[in-house]
Amino acid sequence: MVDISNRRFYFFFIELWPQEIYYFTGLLILAALALFLINAVAGRVWCGYLCPQTVWTDLFQTVERWVEGDRREHLRRDAGPWTIERAARFGLKHFLWLMIAWWTGGAWVLYFADAPTLVMDLATLQAPLVAYASIGILTVTTYSFAGLMR
Repeated sequence: MVDISNRRFYFFFIELWPQEIYYFTGLLILAALALFLINAVAGRVWCGYLCPQTVWTDLFQTVERWVEGDRREHLRRDAGPWTIERAARFGLKHFLWLMIAWWTGGAWVLYFADAPTLVMDLATLQAPLVAYASIGILTVTTYSFAGLMR
């Protein structure tokens, strides 16, 4: 968690102060070197299996297969007329996609604040406008990139 107002950074159980930023810088450099090494040795490990865009796209495709069936069923249903079943499947798929995107946006915002307090403020509509805007922007971008634009 990043506590900007008190100028602290929490990495699991480790508390880092601004004068200790070289530890964090060292960790980031080691992480970057590990990423480069892994890509050099096993090319598609990051981009093919670990990249958040890939993970979320796979999650959205899994939801789509669960709701609408395999590709053959999906194409057959899309070629036919709109029925109540088709509309319900379409609505359920997009509702689940929006819920995944909303949870993702909320998780990113809650990482940078005191999560229990912010959740209570969000539920009682007393959170700062920037929290709602950030969750909304992250929700829309996740829904768009992982669901609609894939």
